[in-house]
Formats: sequence, structure tokens, C-alpha cells
Amino acid sequence: METGKGGGAASLRPGKFPARRPISQFLLSISLTTIAAAGCAAPSEPTARHAPMPTAVSDLAAVQQGHRVILSLTLPKKTTDSKPLPADLSIEIYRQVVPAAAKPSAVPPPFSQRDLAVTIPSAMVNHYADAGHFEFPFELKTASIAEPPGEQTIFMVRTRVNQKKVSADSNPATVHLHEPFPPANISAKITHDAIILTGWGVALPTAPPSGVPPDQFPSDAHYRIFRSEITAPGAAATPAEPGNETQSTPHLEQIADLPLTQMSYEDVNFSFDHTYIYSVRTAAKFGSTWVESDDSNFLTVTPKDIFPPSAPQGIVIVYVPAAASVPAHLEISWSISPETDLAGYDIYRKEQGNDTALKLNSRPLLTPSYRDMNIQPGTSYSYTVKAVDRAGNESPASEPASTDVPAAGEPEQNSQP
Repeated sequence: METGKGGGAASLRPGKFPARRPISQFLLSISLTTIAAAGCAAPSEPTARHAPMPTAVSDLAAVQQGHRVILSLTLPKKTTDSKPLPADLSIEIYRQVVPAAAKPSAVPPPFSQRDLAVTIPSAMVNHYADAGHFEFPFELKTASIAEPPGEQTIFMVRTRVNQKKVSADSNPATVHLHEPFPPANISAKITHDAIILTGWGVALPTAPPSGVPPDQFPSDAHYRIFRSEITAPGAAATPAEPGNETQSTPHLEQIADLPLTQMSYEDVNFSFDHTYIYSVRTAAKFGSTWVESDDSNFLTVTPKDIFPPSAPQGIVIVYVPAAASVPAHLEISWSISPETDLAGYDIYRKEQGNDTALKLNSRPLLTPSYRDMNIQPGTSYSYTVKAVDRAGNESPASEPASTDVPAAGEPEQNSQP
């Protein structure tokens, strides 16, 4: 076997050699071979220089909440050449720790692979995302959050859709860590008009210990109330232990900010038979940094309307004698009930000599009035009215009102309420 001049390895018979080709033909064949090789890459295996690169995250934010840092960002949607991302993103979270005593630097040192703290595979990204907004709880797995308090930690993220190209660094997000307060605890009482949250109370120091700088001592402490509405049914006022509800608890939104002196909160913006999750956090300022505690127990409440309306008031009865083709009858009316969820009224009648009250209407009356056409001359009648709400709760009976229907030939007499 030999290598011929101007050609590659070739099988030759003994004593025979291939014909010599012109040098121009040889160069042309090399050129065509190179072009063919470049165009034969498998479509599913792009070369490194054509691998898609996501645009860099530019809105990374970090906030301490108890023993974790909540990282939030907007997920990239396009590549650096303005094309839609061809696959789902994976996210790499980097972290650097800067001691509290270190001199602050306007530009953090470059992040290296040893700073990689968490990798979230593409299959898990949607678990922490909602409508393109990504929020990840970075757990601080230490006995003490910061030693000493005020320790600075810097986060940065990169994203990728394949192993060949990773995005540029995101903006750095810096947070100064402080030991959080213990979480509060809550319970709930349900009334017709509100879900009343009570039970929290965290003892906070009133003055910094000796030698503690003012920016390391909490100030302006207060409570923050959070709520989420969910569609799944749940038992009323069923607490869950912190840490066991992360997978099923939806995103909580703050609904109130209370001073430490306020130990209860009335949520009036609710609907019966809807399910709500509540949490309370203690928040305070360390210098210019806000720090929240961990969540309290997660309290799940599904309020049921078991509250009847108030009894109707002011029943008036008027006897109407026969006229033309209309027989004699009684007109009964009463004051409008104040409830906003009223469905109507039920009216009951007792006849002279009978102690059993008979319900006169088959459906709730929509107006506070009733015409009793089924009366007999010379008979006494007594009426009571009950209000009914949309949940089917019936009020106590009103005070009874009575009247005597005149006997035939007797003069008309005034009805008594």
C-alpha cells in the first residue's frame, strides 16, 4: 500500500500506478470535498457555532424571606439572534458570598463554575413559573442565616437550551442576610360578613443589645397578611404544617400590612363556598433592607353560609272587603329585610282553634307582601313571616300579627298588627 502523489490512499496492483492528474483538478476535488463535508451534518445535530443562545436575563431580583431567598426573573423567550427558542430552558443559579466586613465593590468578581449552586432542568422550570414569571425559593441550608449579620450574598443566573451554548450572565442580584424573626401563627373565625384571622403574636426586641450597630437591629416591625384563592374544595379552618404545603400552595398575595399592636384582621372580600389559604409573616427593616419571617402555618378556609337572616319586622294586616268580582281578602305586608343575600320570604298562618302554623307559599316571596284570598267570615287569623337567604337559611319567625275577619253582615273593623 502506498500513497500516490496528488491523491489519497489507493489500492494498486503490483507494477501499476495511477495516471497523474493535473494540479488544478486536484485542488478542485479538495474544495468540493470540503464543501460536501460541511453540508452533511445531521439536521438534529447543529454545529457549535449555530447552537441557539438565549438572551440574557436582565431583571433578576432577590429578597430574603425567612430561611430562604426568593429569586424572581422573567424567562427569556428568544435567542440572541431574535429567533424563538427551539426548546425549553434550563436555568443555572450561581451564588457568591461576601463577608459583611468586606469592602463593598461596585462590580462583583466574575462568576466561575465553582459558584454554581443550583441547576434547574428544563422539565422542572414550569414548576416555578407562571405566565413567563419565574420565582424560585433558594434555601439557606445553615443553622444561622448570616454570621455575622448583614452578610452579603450575590446571585446570578444563566440559561441554556442545549449543552453547547449558554446565555450571557444576568444582572447580579444582591441581598444582605439577617436572622429572621420566628413565624407567627394564625387561626380563623367565620362570620356572615368576614373571615376573622387571629392568634399571631411575636415578641420583638425594643432596643439593640450593646455593641450592635443600628443597621443590624430591626425597626419598623409589623405583620403582613397573605392570601390565595384556590378552586379545590377544602375543609374549613384546616391548618397545614409549614414545609408540607410547598407543592400544593398557590402563589400568595399580600392583602394587608398591620402594626404590631393589631392582633386580628377581618377579610371582608370573600365569597362563601370558595377556598382560601392564609399566611402571616413578620417583617422588619435592617437599615434599608426589609426582611420577612418564614410563613406562619398555612390556614385553609372554605367558609360556608350557615348564618340565617334576621327575623322580619313590622307586619301589617289590612282587611279588604269584597268588591265587584274580587272576594274579600287580607293584605299582609312587612318591612324589607336588610340582608344582601336575601332570596325571599315564607309566610305562615294559624287559624282560629288550630295551633299548627301552615305555610302559605310554595316558593319564597320576592316582595315583602302577601294577599291571602282563602279566608272565612267570622274567623281569626294569625300570621308570622320568615326571611330566606340564597343558601337556604331561614330566619327566626317574626312577631305574630293577628286579625279578625268580620262575619257576614257585620260592619268592617280595623285590623290589628
